[in-house]
Amino acid sequence: MKTQVWLITGSSRGLGRALAEAVLDAGHKLLATARNPKQLSDLVEKHGDHIRAVALDVTDEHAATAAVQTAVDWFGRLDVLVNNAGYGNLAPIEDTTSEDFRAQVETNLFGVVNLTKAAIPVMRRQGSGRMLQFASIGGRVGPVGRSAYAAAKWGVEGFSEVLAKEVGPLGIKVTIIEPGGFRTDFAGSSQTIRAENPIYASTVGAAAKFQREFDGSQPGDPKKAAEVILKVASLDEPPLRLLLGSDAVRAAEGAERARSEADKKWRHLSESTDFAPTAKPPSGKGVGPDAPGTTATSEPAMKNSGPQGGIKQNRKTWLITGASSGLGYALAEYVLERGDRVALAARSMQSMTALAAHYPDTALAVALDVAKPEQRVAALRQVEARFDGIDVLVNNAGIDFLGAIEEHDEADYRSLFEVNFFGAVALLRLVLPGMRERKRGTIINMSSMDGLASLPSSGYYSSSKFALEGLTESLWQEIEPIGLRAFLVEPGSFRTGIEQRTKFSGKPIKDYEATSGAFRKMMNSVTPEMFPGDPVRAARAIYDVVASDRPRHWVILGSDAHRRIGAKLDVLRAEFEAGRDMAFSTDYPGSGKAIL
Repeated sequence: MKTQVWLITGSSRGLGRALAEAVLDAGHKLLATARNPKQLSDLVEKHGDHIRAVALDVTDEHAATAAVQTAVDWFGRLDVLVNNAGYGNLAPIEDTTSEDFRAQVETNLFGVVNLTKAAIPVMRRQGSGRMLQFASIGGRVGPVGRSAYAAAKWGVEGFSEVLAKEVGPLGIKVTIIEPGGFRTDFAGSSQTIRAENPIYASTVGAAAKFQREFDGSQPGDPKKAAEVILKVASLDEPPLRLLLGSDAVRAAEGAERARSEADKKWRHLSESTDFAPTAKPPSGKGVGPDAPGTTATSEPAMKNSGPQGGIKQNRKTWLITGASSGLGYALAEYVLERGDRVALAARSMQSMTALAAHYPDTALAVALDVAKPEQRVAALRQVEARFDGIDVLVNNAGIDFLGAIEEHDEADYRSLFEVNFFGAVALLRLVLPGMRERKRGTIINMSSMDGLASLPSSGYYSSSKFALEGLTESLWQEIEPIGLRAFLVEPGSFRTGIEQRTKFSGKPIKDYEATSGAFRKMMNSVTPEMFPGDPVRAARAIYDVVASDRPRHWVILGSDAHRRIGAKLDVLRAEFEAGRDMAFSTDYPGSGKAIL
């Protein structure tokens, strides 16, 4: 057996400790990291020169780079990186402080990013390597009370899926590990529980109670999991995803069945947002002042309740971020034409001011950079002062940077998360108290087909959308029992001028010419007619979902999105079935009821 050099984060306890012991017992070499390396002293004493224990806070990018270099300096190479360090607290989304939310995402997601980016150049020069990225069954199924943890783990899934496509041609193999419940201290001393809020007693409170009673009886055996991971690290063709534990298999199976059935049920609505196949290439102005035109081929909206028409009763008040162009602008205009009230929010006021002037009684233009806390609070005060509360929040604001994961500048991918993810989190937390008080409200989080099926060069964008998906899945489970709603919108390619606003991050690296480099070349030749989606029809579809009495959780828009997501679900199902025996093999014999 070939001796491998491993680097495992979070090696001092739990699955990380079990894996560290298995790696060393198998004769491999290990750089074991932990916040307190003294907890690894027994392994150092037992295995001598085969192990080096170092202190590492995975949230420190420079320390991550130093840890990888230490492995190379000490052992000569790095064959297997295991991104295992992480933790998860339990609390309702509304009661999770911004500091706690960010801290969990920093460790569970950006810690993975830091170590991965540090290891890629080493493995790229070697022409080989393996990356084992610890997500969780919580990276497929949004668990009640663990919104920050789920968001981070969904982010790891999206990030790693893109990573596999970018580095696969370079000889680097990526596997996402998705454990269920294992008998570690994850649900014990490693977490904080805040579940006292009586409003969420039937959801988060029940989850906390069950977890306290269940801790110590989880079906998963850490030693068996370590044996399976060792085996996967030796495979010539390892799986992209690997569930661990029978509870994880059952939870994933139920979630994927529900998603697949929902997609089939609403396929007609998803595909209804495309431009007609016979439409001519667009001309004239488009959605918002900066977008290529869609007017020539879009269906005209029915103006049955515009500014001069009869205003309907029971109007809703919408707050739509990113409303200056694209889908945000199209949705704002469509909603106003139906007589509802709209607060249009974005950094650029020009186009929104003109639209608001056309609807003086029902529209309000608000300056808002969702990444700035003071502007978020000020915007909500303006909206509530004018319209007396928000019924529908649409978290639509977003930015995009393209480029290989290794190419990206840290400032760019952090700003992307600030807008696409943390801005949405902050706004929904601000509106939830008012919605609870009025006992009505809908939160719409705009994801993307890249939030489920990622592509090379979109690693960080996909990761931010995967994170939003995980958060939202937890959110609707928390708020539906108290009469509120939340759902995701997953658009495909729409004629919104996105190709003009998308930027590349970092300098090109020659090794990625076939992946990121191909996208750079493609973007230079993209024209509006290459995008099938009609923003006006998308707006109508979203409005209809809000108006419907039938709850929706995933709203796919565009035939391209439906095809790509469907293909991803097929791949997930195939890997799910192929990995069933291995997943079940990690349980303790005769395990009782599973936590999920």
